[in-house]
This record gives sequence, C-alpha cells and structure tokens, in this order.
Amino acid sequence: MIDFINCKPTRCKCHGSNKVQVVTKMGCDEGGFAECPTPYESYCSDGTHLTANFLMEWQMANNATGCPCPDGVHSKCKETGTYPQCPNGDYINEQTIIIPNYKHCKVV
Repeated sequence: MIDFINCKPTRCKCHGSNKVQVVTKMGCDEGGFAECPTPYESYCSDGTHLTANFLMEWQMANNATGCPCPDGVHSKCKETGTYPQCPNGDYINEQTIIIPNYKHCKVV
C-alpha cells in the first residue's frame, strides 16, 4: 500500500486482468491523487501541519473517521493557499473520494 501511495498512479490494472482502470477513488475524476505542489505541505486553518506521520497517527487514534483538521474544514497548501489539486488541476471530487483524511472535511 505504501508503494501505491508513494507512486500516486492515475491508472492501474487489477491482478489477473488486462483492463486498464482509472484510479478515481482518491477523488480525482481523471485519475490520480490530489496534493500540494510540495507533498505534505498541507495545513489546517489552525496551523496543524498534516504530515504523513500526523495523518497516520490521526487515522489510528480516530479509527479513520472525521476530519483531521479540528474545525472540520479541509486543509490548504502552504505555497498556494488553495486546496490540494489533482494532476489535471481539478480540485477533489467529494462524491468519489474514499480517503478518510479528505472524505469528511468540508470545502468552504
């Protein structure tokens, strides 16, 4: 799973199949993962830095439910002040995402 997260594929093939599928469950309709220009440079409005370690600890402590930002609002990128973006420039589609640390956060 760590290789999958580090690689951030936009398409993949399931074991035993030759059919290429677009990876959309990470919230990007055209495939891939939403992130900041510099990975893990995402901050909550209260200044909480959402590092990989913080997110892992939060998921274990909270059973991967809720939003890691205390106010329930999605984090923003330090460099841009905007929400993380998909490889094609789109913002996260809240209807398709399954990642706990994005799914339950509000975009305001």
